[in-house]
Amino acid sequence: MKRLVRRRQQRGSILALAMIMIMAFMAASAFCIDVAYMQLVQTEIRSATDAATRAGAVELSIGSSEAEARDRVHAIANANTVAGDPFQLSDADIVFGTAGPDPDNPNGRYVFKPSSSNINSLRVNGRRTADSPGGGVGLFLSSRLYKTSPFEPQKFASAVIEDRDIVVVIDRSGSMNAEDAGYLPDELSKAYGPDADDDDDDDGKGKGKGKGKGKGKNGNNGKKKKNEFDDNGNGKLRRIEALKIAALEFLKVVNETPAAEQIGLASYSTNAQIESELSRDYAEFTDRVTYIQETGMTNITAGIDVALTMLQDPRFRRASASPVMIVMTDGRENRGRGASKAARDAMDALPGLTIHTVTLGGGASKKTMMEVSEFGKGIHLRAADVGKLIETFEEMARSAGVVLIE
Repeated sequence: MKRLVRRRQQRGSILALAMIMIMAFMAASAFCIDVAYMQLVQTEIRSATDAATRAGAVELSIGSSEAEARDRVHAIANANTVAGDPFQLSDADIVFGTAGPDPDNPNGRYVFKPSSSNINSLRVNGRRTADSPGGGVGLFLSSRLYKTSPFEPQKFASAVIEDRDIVVVIDRSGSMNAEDAGYLPDELSKAYGPDADDDDDDDGKGKGKGKGKGKGKNGNNGKKKKNEFDDNGNGKLRRIEALKIAALEFLKVVNETPAAEQIGLASYSTNAQIESELSRDYAEFTDRVTYIQETGMTNITAGIDVALTMLQDPRFRRASASPVMIVMTDGRENRGRGASKAARDAMDALPGLTIHTVTLGGGASKKTMMEVSEFGKGIHLRAADVGKLIETFEEMARSAGVVLIE
């Protein structure tokens, strides 16, 4: 009898112990599942915040307004899901400001500061807190079993538009005198057409604006056949004139972007030379580009080499800026060791360099310039006439990258 009672007591103890172990196992399982879910939500919120921040900075980099950049941040955030729902931000979660090297450590990380002027960056506060548009995140088991508070993850991300040191490398070889670059777009007729204001007193010297008047290289005492004018009275442009206009329009777009760009100018024909050093003051660039004369052979190699020396010059280069070359040609290289080899040498000599290329007209060596841009980790764009050339240079001006700094 005693043995029977003892066995029943043992069975009861084992059952109680089993229940306790099952409950402990369920609690541990709930904890593990919820911890894993919390990690997933944190990863989602980090990815969504980074993507939205980068998108907003890219929108700023192309000259868009703060309102447009904010709308872009919202759109990209909503395209991502966090805890199964579209990620929502409030306007207060998006802050615009300036970012630059830490004054106490110029070679260290960038520091973001909220600002309403000189905006070149933004910060996004990605959150799923109780007072956020999406609210807190309910956990799978803990909230149900133990009535715990919702999980409230929060992540910050900041992005800055990269400052660039840009050297524009233009072709001034004899082929740039060809009068086949098309006509001025209507919207630029007033600025660069025959009635544009000028300092040359109609003496035909001009500033490379394609006026087609006075005595000069267009011949016929500056007069052209009737069918060589468009409806606005603009003559068909020489390639060098088209390039000058595109370069000046490039500067206008650069001025509209929030990045702090230094611009320099190099030119090449048989040999290459520096026209204007890297500077935030574009007056010398403007002056030099308008007076460049076309002559000689095509030595793209020399142009790349000179641009490299400009980007390496410690008097002008900035450690915090990304070095960029924009190399343009209208022909095929007939001097130098080879543009592709020059591009490889430049990339080896200057880490972080980007080389973009532009070809004008059908006679340019597209294959060579595509190789240069490929080695230079840049883009190659082709322009058939002045309108496309202007669009190409404007695209280059808006191609500033963005960097996440937080």
